[in-house]
Amino acid sequence: MYLEGLLERGMAPATFGHHLAAIRFFYTHVIPREFPILAAARPRRQDGLPDVLSVAEVHALLHAVHERVLFVLSATLYACGLRRSEGVSLGVGDLDPDRRLVRGRGGKGGRDRFVPLPGRLQQLLDGHLQAEAIESGLVFRSRVKPGQAVAADTVAKALRAAAAEALPGRYFRAIVTVPSAYSLAVRERPRRLAGELMEAVAEALQQVAGGRHGPGGQLGILVVLHTWGRNLGWPAHVHCLIPGVVLHAEGTFARIATRFLVPIRAFREVLRAILTRRFRAALPGFDPPGQVWRTPWNVQIRPCDEGPRTVLKYLTRYVRSGPLHESQIVQADDTQVAFRYLDHRSGTVQVWRGLPSAFVARYLQHALPYRFHRIRHYGFHAPGRRRDLRALQVALIARYRPDVLAPTPAPRPAPPPQPCPHCGSTRPRLRTRLPPSRPTGLYDIPWRAPPAASP
Repeated sequence: MYLEGLLERGMAPATFGHHLAAIRFFYTHVIPREFPILAAARPRRQDGLPDVLSVAEVHALLHAVHERVLFVLSATLYACGLRRSEGVSLGVGDLDPDRRLVRGRGGKGGRDRFVPLPGRLQQLLDGHLQAEAIESGLVFRSRVKPGQAVAADTVAKALRAAAAEALPGRYFRAIVTVPSAYSLAVRERPRRLAGELMEAVAEALQQVAGGRHGPGGQLGILVVLHTWGRNLGWPAHVHCLIPGVVLHAEGTFARIATRFLVPIRAFREVLRAILTRRFRAALPGFDPPGQVWRTPWNVQIRPCDEGPRTVLKYLTRYVRSGPLHESQIVQADDTQVAFRYLDHRSGTVQVWRGLPSAFVARYLQHALPYRFHRIRHYGFHAPGRRRDLRALQVALIARYRPDVLAPTPAPRPAPPPQPCPHCGSTRPRLRTRLPPSRPTGLYDIPWRAPPAASP
């Protein structure tokens, strides 16, 4: 029951593993008893893809590091592909300009390695060594503690500050799942309450973001309604894609430099109150059980480390395709319908079986009313705020990507054609057809007959 509660709270896989290891240590060493078989499935770790920066973004990021030592160190880490621990411990003897190599010490697994040394980086390092009058020892030395290496945390803080200053704003993704009492009410009256659910999530995000614990401005929110689970159940929830920019009332904007959009605990409380008020106004007599006020709601808000395009591609499956692909159906006849699905809790493939009428009812419950908008925009993404959105986009490009707004240089005029020295014409004419050239050295080996077979 304890581990199941941790899973319901959405605990991270690493933290869940610490709790599981503590329980195992308690049974093994504190009370010498047999360790029970835990039926709770361990949450799967989500490994997202890293952000790949363009050449212009890397150039802007490096030049946003204002301290010269940290700038040269950051350029070395990027050009050579070194880790922070390898870069801060780099010595003068580790640079081999003759062979164009750099020796990284104490890398992954405590191993040393050699990496190429680019020519432009070598010039930058030579200038750094001359300016700092360094002939031996560490290449990058601390300003605070003379004679010691630059701390790895100092490099990380400098790069984070540079990213907040130079790189465009990130995106955030929010997933809100409501309790079963609200979800079943949406299924009974989808035309009215599904829209109330989407508007309540957007209103709660705007209210918390405009408070003193939020970024202090208006957000632009893309909301997508999702009603089905992998087994075609009905867990009504919404997905939100939010750019990391807030728009102030006076027309100015500010980027969200941190990895946190809004405090999740405050957002849960505000969403619970707003959604209950809207449901009671739209559905007289709606009275959720008291458990919804004591149990924390399932809310996830995190930065899109995989990039907004990946999230949009993931959300398009909810709009363009149905809740079930035909390749998942393993049996379909007059007596039974069966389809397979991946259980996200256990990580195993399960098979649902039922009567054809039950399958049809389970599938068609996700058909929304006619002309219902599953995708909606709020804040400065709303359809009536297109002018404000366009002005914000131009302002962001002008501040962080001014090269995009630079006028395109006029193309150079084509040089005049050169006349032929024989006939004086500028039009090409065929005078002589040359035979095809034959590569030398490859086919000039004399042919030899294969050796005769021995009797």
